[in-house]
Amino acid sequence: MSSLFEEDKKERWSLLSGLMFFLQDLFAKKAKNNSGVFKGRIEKIRLPRSMPERFYTARFITMSGGIASIGFINDVFMKVFYPKSFTKDSAAELWSRSLKEGATDATIYKPIENTLPITPYHLSYILSLQPEGEAGILLTSGRQNIFYLYDQEVKNEKEINAKKPNLYRVTLSWGDLTPLWNIVATPFSAIGGMSKGNEKIFYRAS
Repeated sequence: MSSLFEEDKKERWSLLSGLMFFLQDLFAKKAKNNSGVFKGRIEKIRLPRSMPERFYTARFITMSGGIASIGFINDVFMKVFYPKSFTKDSAAELWSRSLKEGATDATIYKPIENTLPITPYHLSYILSLQPEGEAGILLTSGRQNIFYLYDQEVKNEKEINAKKPNLYRVTLSWGDLTPLWNIVATPFSAIGGMSKGNEKIFYRAS
């Protein structure tokens, strides 16, 4: 009787141990899959309900007289975004997270592709918070702040599917040697746009 009891006990312990290892492996895989390319906590920026008219125009990207000290703007940004007008979008909330490793545009954008679109208006407001490269939510010291913008105004997935706008990666960086903001836009690339892993990604709350 004692022998049967011991064997039954061993069999139950074996099954329990197997179940524990299975669950540990399952949770480990789930954690790995959920970790994505981001690290750290989400930082949030609440935009005010009313803002000066200059925030809704292209004035913020002028070399002088704008709302921030701009040193360089590439031709792509000027051609794609400067001539366009975007609807006022007050009371929006922007989120930002840091990258934990190098990744392509496609890998970075995948977790945020269903969030609300960002427009130049949002860049305008964020720049106004650190016009001279002051400490704040935007990274400075040459590190990049990355935004993904459409070249047309779209408010939701339905409009995106209907208008089929082009997606661009726009980076803001405060120069090390020249203390001014640099704005660079490049077309979104599924295989390119490699980031180093020390950048910050900005996106709209879904």
